[in-house]
Amino acid sequence: MTVVLTIVFGLLAGIAGGMGPGGGTMSITLFQFLDHGQTAIQVMNLLSFIPMAAVALNFHFKNRLVQTKGVLWVVIPAVLFCVLGTVFAHGAVPKVLKICFGAFLTAVGLWEICRGISQARKDKKEKRKGQLAGGE
Repeated sequence: MTVVLTIVFGLLAGIAGGMGPGGGTMSITLFQFLDHGQTAIQVMNLLSFIPMAAVALNFHFKNRLVQTKGVLWVVIPAVLFCVLGTVFAHGAVPKVLKICFGAFLTAVGLWEICRGISQARKDKKEKRKGQLAGGE
């Protein structure tokens, strides 16, 4: 049963990864349910990321959705902090990693809710302006 769930979770993460938001967050969360160790979950996530990212990047390049200007300003700090994160994760207690990841997901979720509410208010305000301008 674990193999079947691992495949299903991989498919779900691949679909999410292909749509843009990334499948890593989903795969890490889902693999927690299978009682794999934290290190094994991180390894599965990192190894599955490489082909998912390659395929998604290929499609995004073909659709001309990739902007390469200024990419080094993102890549260089990302690589440096990846190394620091690896050192931290290697020495951290798995429970601490789970708590940090949960706090991160909660913060991102709250941020997205706030952005959604703000955007909905902005859209509603613009719609009202359009109706007033059209009615005059």
